[in-house]
Amino acid sequence: MREEAFRLETGESVMLLMVDSEGSAGTPCRLLQAKMPGHAGEHSAAWHVAAMLTGIGVPSKLLGYDYLRTGLLLLLERPVLGRSLTKGLYPRIAQEHEATTQSVERAIRHAIELTWQRGGAEAYRQSLGRWASPTGDRPTNAEFLSQVAESIRMRRMM
Repeated sequence: MREEAFRLETGESVMLLMVDSEGSAGTPCRLLQAKMPGHAGEHSAAWHVAAMLTGIGVPSKLLGYDYLRTGLLLLLERPVLGRSLTKGLYPRIAQEHEATTQSVERAIRHAIELTWQRGGAEAYRQSLGRWASPTGDRPTNAEFLSQVAESIRMRRMM
């Protein structure tokens, strides 16, 4: 296992991430530390969302990562959007990214599936303190978004 540092730019902020990895291509890594240079006090919602997605192991190079990040930020602002993804959240994400609602849903599903294939179930449990489902199966888009958003809400209240 080796530790590596990365610089992650998330729009309005920059984060320094310290992760550990096995060193082979495609191996999931675990977030050890995340911080924003020169930023004292409470972190922004965007910081929490990026740190959580990175900690779970969602590959940031995927389009689904961008859609998940946007969707989680929207859910943190307006939790009611989570009641109907296809009529509430997906259209808002699609509008912001100039995409279709179908491509948003598919890209998010792909990002979650790929994360699970690369060992994301354990990272998900460690980051959120629970399994995605009682059987340990991959969560649906709705389960993933609602559970991660709720976890971020709870952490920000601490």
